[in-house]
Amino acid sequence: MIVLDRYEGNIAVLEENGEMKNIPRALLETGIPEGSVLKRAGEKYILDQETTEARRAMLAELQDSLFE
Repeated sequence: MIVLDRYEGNIAVLEENGEMKNIPRALLETGIPEGSVLKRAGEKYILDQETTEARRAMLAELQDSLFE
């Protein structure tokens, strides 16, 4: 799984299989929020909307269970 960890200026910091990697921000679709799951499309990275939504729902449930 490839997750957009953060932006640092013109660099996008990705976490892929537990390893951090820096890529030019220009290789990402415009407007992808931090924490999103990405997939490769040739040389570029695009938003994996379905997996991002599932991951956010799972994390929200986990967070909710901590405060019950």
